[in-house]
Amino acid sequence: MQEAAWADVLMALGLPDLDAVRAVCAALSRPFNFMAGTKGKSFPVAELAAAGVKRVSLATSLYRAALTGVVGAAREVKKRGSFGYVETSLSTPEVNRLMQRRGVSRRWPTRLLLAAAAWHGSAPP
Repeated sequence: MQEAAWADVLMALGLPDLDAVRAVCAALSRPFNFMAGTKGKSFPVAELAAAGVKRVSLATSLYRAALTGVVGAAREVKKRGSFGYVETSLSTPEVNRLMQRRGVSRRWPTRLLLAAAAWHGSAPP
């Protein structure tokens, strides 16, 4: 891997295992960013840090995890006619508290995406 002069942090996608991550980190003089979210290739943060990783990106993994929950809940209602997913869901007061911490009004359904984007650091101006 060649280090570009303009890059502050470097990344290599699709590394197969922690040994490959270690090898890349050892070969670099700049910080290495690991992208989590690939099945079978998303290692614990402590192991990544021990391998030399300085930053971990979540990519679309949180979005996909949320969508997995939505699809699972919809399937439960459709197939079983039950609402068991409610027992593990955030309550409305919990969601409101999260949104208030992020500077979003109590009208959280209309502000949820903006709050998530702001928390992730990618909110529109």
